[in-house]
Amino acid sequence: SPTFHPSSPGSSQCLLDFFCSMGDKDVGIPAFRGGKRSRDDVMEEDTFLVQHPIHDNGNNIHKASSLLDSLVNPNFEELSRQFPDFGRAYRQIKHEASHKPFAACITEDFSIALTKALLQIHWRISLTDVPLHHLVPPVPNRYFLIHWLQSQLLPCLTSGAHFTRPRAALSYTGLDIGTGATCIYPLLFVASARKVPSTGQWYIWASDVDSEVIPLAEANVRSNQLQSQIRPILVPPSTMQQSENVPLLPDSESRGPLRQSLEIVASSLQSTTLPELDFCLANPPFYDTTEKDSISQPRHGDGRARTSMTLFEGTYPGGEVGFCTDIFMDQCLVYSRGKGCLIPGWTVIMCGKKTSFVALHHLVAQVLGFGHVTHAEFGPGSLTRWFIAWSWQTRPCAQSPLAKTEECDFVVEGVSDHEIVQRLCQYAVDFSLQSNAQARMDGSHLVELWQDGANDMLAQWAKEDQELPPRVRALVQQIPPSLRRELLPNEGNFLVSITVHSSKVQIKAFVHNPHGKRLVAKIKQQLLGEVCRTNRKWRRLQKRQQQQQQPHHA
Repeated sequence: SPTFHPSSPGSSQCLLDFFCSMGDKDVGIPAFRGGKRSRDDVMEEDTFLVQHPIHDNGNNIHKASSLLDSLVNPNFEELSRQFPDFGRAYRQIKHEASHKPFAACITEDFSIALTKALLQIHWRISLTDVPLHHLVPPVPNRYFLIHWLQSQLLPCLTSGAHFTRPRAALSYTGLDIGTGATCIYPLLFVASARKVPSTGQWYIWASDVDSEVIPLAEANVRSNQLQSQIRPILVPPSTMQQSENVPLLPDSESRGPLRQSLEIVASSLQSTTLPELDFCLANPPFYDTTEKDSISQPRHGDGRARTSMTLFEGTYPGGEVGFCTDIFMDQCLVYSRGKGCLIPGWTVIMCGKKTSFVALHHLVAQVLGFGHVTHAEFGPGSLTRWFIAWSWQTRPCAQSPLAKTEECDFVVEGVSDHEIVQRLCQYAVDFSLQSNAQARMDGSHLVELWQDGANDMLAQWAKEDQELPPRVRALVQQIPPSLRRELLPNEGNFLVSITVHSSKVQIKAFVHNPHGKRLVAKIKQQLLGEVCRTNRKWRRLQKRQQQQQQPHHA
C-alpha cells in the first residue's frame, strides 16, 4: 500500500515533540518520551498490509515527498522570522526547554501558531479563527490524506482499470464529516486543487454537529474568499449519539453521521433526493463516550496534560470504529434500497489507532470485497497514521490493482509444453465440476479459472463472520442477491491465470473476497501435484497400473 515515512528530522526533533503535543486524538500514543503504546493500539501482524499500490506507478504518492518533508521538518528559526506570533511562542518554549524536555513545554498557543504558519507559507491559507480549547489539527497528516485522495483515489473512478463501469466524469463535489473550527480539510483540498489545472471547480460541504464551530469555520472560509466552493453546515447528532439503544436493523428513523449530513445538504439544495458526491472524508473521534474523562486526564508516561478538545471532537459511541461503522451502515442502507449511485465515490478515513484500522479494514473487505478497499500509511517514525478508503462502485475489474494478488511458479521437467497444457486443462475441467467454477483455454499456453459467484457467498460469509458487528451482519442479509452480486467482477470471486512457457508454469491469481481466497489456496495446493503427477491421486493410479501389469509380465 502507498506508504510515506518522512526522513529522520535530525535537528528538528522538536517537531516530533509537537506531534506528541497534539494528544491521543491526533497521535494515538500516550507520550513521545517515557510513554508506551497500549496493547489495544497496536497489532503486531497484519497479513493484508502487503497490497499493490492503486496505480502501476505506485511511486506517484511520493511526488509530494518534498513538501511533506518540509511540513514534518520545518525550519522553526525561519518561521519565527516570518511569523511574529509563532516566533514569540517558539522563543518561550526554547527558553523553558533548556531544563526540561521540549514536548513538556508545548503550549496551545505554539500549536495554533505553527499550524497557521504552515498553512500560510505553503498554501496561502489564512486561519483567522482558531479557538482555544478546541482541537488544533496537525498539517502534515491532513495534507497527506488530501494528496492521496486527489492523486490516487479519485482517478480510479474514471480510469476504467479498477471498475468495469467507470464514471463518465467527476462532479468535483465532496463532503467533510466533522470539519471542526478550522475547516482544514476543505481548505487544503481546494488550495491543493488549484495547482492542478486539469481539475474542475471543486465544491466541498463541511458538516459538524457542534453549533459553536460552524460560525468559526465560516469565518475561516471567508478569510480565504472561498465561500463559493466551501459551505459549512450544521447537522443533527447521529441516532447513536442521541441514544445508544438503537434497533438491530436500522429503519428509516436511524441515521448515522453520513446520512445526517447528506439530508441537510439535500435540504440546502432544496432537493428531495440525496446529492451525488465523489467522496466523503472524516477524521473520527478517538475516544468512546465511556472514556470521555480521558480527555481531561494527564497522559500516561510523563504526566503531561492532553491537548484540548471538545467532547464532540474527541468522543463518539464506540470511538473511531463506532463512528466509521455508523457511516458504513448508512451506506449499506442506501445500497440495499437500490440507490448505490448516491453513495460517495470514495469514503476516506484517517485512523489514530492501528486496531481501529484493522477492524475497519476487516469490516469493509468482508462486506464489499477486496476490490473495493485500499489503504495507506503516513507518519514520522512511530507516530504513524493509518488511512483506509472504500468505494461502493459496482463491478470491479477482475484484474483490478485493488484485488489481492497471489503469484507462484514451478518447472515441470521432462514434459513438453503441449502436454503440460493438456494436464492443466484436465485439472481445470475437474476443478470446475467440483467447485462450480468455470474454465477457459486461450490458445495453447493460457488457462484461466474463475467462479462467477452466483451462489451468493457474500451473505453466507458475512453471516458466519462473528467479528462483524451483529447489526452489520443482519443488514447484509437485507441487500438483495442481485445487488450483492454487483459488488463482484463479472468473473466473480476470483480469477486465476496460468501460463506455460519453456516447461515453466506461472500462476497469477486475483482474489476478490474470502471465499475466493480459500479456493485460490486450494488451487495452488493441488496444481503442482496434478501437473507433475506427484500427488496422492496419481501415486495411487501409478501403483494400480503397476499392480495390473505384474500378472501380465508373469
